[in-house]
Amino acid sequence: MSRAVPKEYEEEDLDLDSLLEASCSQHEDSVLDIDSILRPLSDSQQEMEANLDLRDQKIRDEIATQEEKRVRSEQEQVMIRHKVTPALIKRKPPGLNLLQPEQLLTFSMTDLSLERDFGWTGRKRLEQSGLASSFVERLVGGQNVLMMVRYLAPETGQNNMVANEEEFQSMVDYVFYLSTVCEDQLTFSVLSKCLFDLLKSCGYPWHVTTSHLLATFLNLGARAQLLASEQFYQMNLASSGPVLPQFYTARLDNRQGNKVISQQSRLVMLRNSVQLVGDLLRLPDRNHLGQNTTSLLTMVYLAITVGQDQAVVDTPAITRSISQLLHSLLSLLPPSPHTETHIQDMAELLSAGFLPHHLCPSSTSTWSYTSLPAYMATAGHNHPHNMLTSCSLLPPHSPIKHLLAYLYIQLVLGVTSVDLPGQVTTTDLVQMLDTHKGLWGTLAKDQHYSMWSVLGLMDIMVEGEMEELKVGTDQFDSLKKLVSLLEQYLGRVGRNDPLNLDPVTVGELAAEMASRWKMAVNTAENIHSMKVQTGLTKEAV
Repeated sequence: MSRAVPKEYEEEDLDLDSLLEASCSQHEDSVLDIDSILRPLSDSQQEMEANLDLRDQKIRDEIATQEEKRVRSEQEQVMIRHKVTPALIKRKPPGLNLLQPEQLLTFSMTDLSLERDFGWTGRKRLEQSGLASSFVERLVGGQNVLMMVRYLAPETGQNNMVANEEEFQSMVDYVFYLSTVCEDQLTFSVLSKCLFDLLKSCGYPWHVTTSHLLATFLNLGARAQLLASEQFYQMNLASSGPVLPQFYTARLDNRQGNKVISQQSRLVMLRNSVQLVGDLLRLPDRNHLGQNTTSLLTMVYLAITVGQDQAVVDTPAITRSISQLLHSLLSLLPPSPHTETHIQDMAELLSAGFLPHHLCPSSTSTWSYTSLPAYMATAGHNHPHNMLTSCSLLPPHSPIKHLLAYLYIQLVLGVTSVDLPGQVTTTDLVQMLDTHKGLWGTLAKDQHYSMWSVLGLMDIMVEGEMEELKVGTDQFDSLKKLVSLLEQYLGRVGRNDPLNLDPVTVGELAAEMASRWKMAVNTAENIHSMKVQTGLTKEAV
C-alpha cells in the first residue's frame, strides 16, 4: 500500500545551468581579489602601515621597559634585604683628638734648668761651702737628678740647697715638672718621693695649682684650643683661664722644644702626672682650691677633658688615676649651703658649656656628625658616647654624676630649654621624658647609637636609688614608669635582624636594664608585702 509523501519533503528540481553560472561568477570574483592584493600599495596605505608598525614597536618597547623595571626592582629589594648595615655602636667611645702625637715636648728632663727656668740662686752658696764647680754643675745642671736628690736629703728638712722660701718654691716646682716628664718609672718614683718629703719636712708654703696641671697637659701635646681657650673660660666661668708658668711661656716664645717621644711614653708620663697631682691634692695645706671655686672647676674641666682623649679612654691605668683625681677635687667643694650652686656650675660647664666642635673642630675628627642627630652638629656638642664616658670618670653615687647625666640626656634628646635642678632624682627624669615624648620617640626611631648612650646615662641616674627602694615613694613609682617606658621601646625596636646589629645592641641593653629594674621593683614589693603580713607596717589604702 503506497503512502503519500508530504509536500514539504518533496525534492526540488535542480537547475544545473544556474549553478554553473554562479560558479563561474565566483571564480571571476576571486581572480579580481588576487589582482587587487598583488597591486602595489598607495602612499596613504604605506603611511598607515608605517604608523601601525611604529605603534606596535612602541607597545613592545613599553612592555620590555616595564619588565626590565620590574626585574630590577626585584633585584634591588633582594639586595636591600641582604644588605649589611654597618654597626656604629662600639665598645670604645670615639674620644677626642686631644693629645697630638706629633707635637714635641716643650720641656724635658734633659733641658729643664733649676736656675734658668725656676730662678734658683744657690749656686754661689754651694761653691762657697767647698763644693767644686763641676760637682755643683752636676747637682743643679740636670746631668744627674738622682745625685741631686741624694744631696738634697729631702726627708731631713735641712740642706744647703734650700735656704729660703723662694729657693724652696723653685726647688719644688723643679722636682714637680721633672716628675711629669719621667720616662723611667724608677726615676719617677724617686723624684715623686723626693717631692713629698720636701713638702712634709719643710714648713715653707707651696701649693699645687691649675697652672701646674695645665702646663703638664700642654707639654704632653694637649690642644690649647680645648684646654686654654680664654673665650671658653670667660663665657662659662666669667674669669680668665689659668696662667701658664713663666718658664713655659718663655719657652713658647722662643719656640723651644725638640724632644720627640713615642705615644706610649707620652701616655706613661700622663698617667704619672695625673697620679702625682691627685696625691698632692690630698696633702693638707698644699692647695687653695677649697677657697677658690673657679680654680677647682677649672681643674675638674681639665681632668675630664683629658680623660676623653681617644688614646686615654681605652687605657684603664690612666682613667683610674683621673677618677681618683676627680674624687679628690670633688671632696674639696665648699660645704653647704653653696654646694648645690657649685655642682650646678660644674655640671653646666661640662655639658652645655663644652662645645668641642666650636672650640676646636680638629678635636672632633674621631667621629662623623652624620651618625648623630642633626642638632648635635649644629650646636657643636660632644659625642653622646663621650658624654657617657665623662660620667663614668666621676665618683659613683655622687650628686654631680647624676646631675651631669641628667643634663646629657636632655642635650642628646635635643631639649632646647634644659632643666638644671639643684638635686636630681628619677622623678625629675620621668617628668622630663614625659614632657618630651616626641623627642624620645624620634630618637628611638633610628638614632640607635645616641639611644644606646641615653640608656647608659639613665642607668647612671637610677643606680643610686635601687638600694633603698620602698613601695609608695616617688622613686618607686618613677622606676615602675621607667620600666614601662623601656618595655614599650622593646616592643618597637627591631631585635631580630642579623644584618643590622645596632638595634639589636640597644635592645639587649634595654632588656637588661628593664629586667634589673623590674627585679628591684619586685623585691621592694615583696618586702613591703611581708611587712604588711607580719604587722610591721600598714597596707596603704
